[in-house]
Order: sequence, then C-alpha cells, then structure tokens
Amino acid sequence: MQQRMSERIERMYLGDIWFAAVMIAAVWLAVGFVFFEMFNFLKDPVFRIVEIVAALFLLVFNSSSMTAMIRHYKEDKEWIYERDIINLDQARADAASSRQAA
Repeated sequence: MQQRMSERIERMYLGDIWFAAVMIAAVWLAVGFVFFEMFNFLKDPVFRIVEIVAALFLLVFNSSSMTAMIRHYKEDKEWIYERDIINLDQARADAASSRQAA
C-alpha cells in the first residue's frame, strides 16, 4: 500500500512540475508578445525603459516564485500530496456509494 501511495505522490508531483513549466513558458510567451508589440508603439525612450524594467520584474519574480513553489513541493511532497490523495479517494468512495444507493 505504501509503495502505491509513493507512486501516486510522485505522479502528482511530476504533473505539478510539468504544469508549472508550461505556465512559466506561457507567461514568457505572453509577456514577450506584449513587449514586442508595445515596444514599437512606444516612441518615448522613458516609456520603453519602464516597459523593459516592468517586463523583467514580472518575468523574474513569476519564474522564481514558480520555481520556489516546486522546490517547496519537493521538500514536503509526502505531506502535501498524501492528504490530497486520501481526500480524492474518499470523494470517489463517497460518490460510488451515492450512485449505488440511488
């Protein structure tokens, strides 16, 4: 039973890593698109500098926060995911018993 729980925990953790990576890539693509579209539109060098600084802050802080979240998940993955799995199993059991009772 513990081996199965460890496998499920690892699968959920890897799914979260994958999702975080996709979200980081999506933010970089979205910010990059907006950055280049607006950069040509902005003629004043001050506004261009503000745009560059804002984009860099957004990308650095967003990427580092997602990386820190994944690092925290790795440190406490048994504690985090085991409770999720137990609750999911309980919800499935409750739903199955409700369907049988109906």
